[in-house]
Amino acid sequence: MIQLGFILEAFTPQERNIWMKANVPGIARVLYNLLGRRQYESYYRLIYDARPS
Repeated sequence: MIQLGFILEAFTPQERNIWMKANVPGIARVLYNLLGRRQYESYYRLIYDARPS
């Protein structure tokens, strides 16, 4: 989930939605929204001492 967060960081919000629908299975999208995004943001803050965009 953390790696997915770093991949999504490269996209605009609209591009993220399009890319997720095209490349990530539905259950993984749900899990990312429920758990993965928080894991990614926590890890990002730990490494960069900043909030991800």
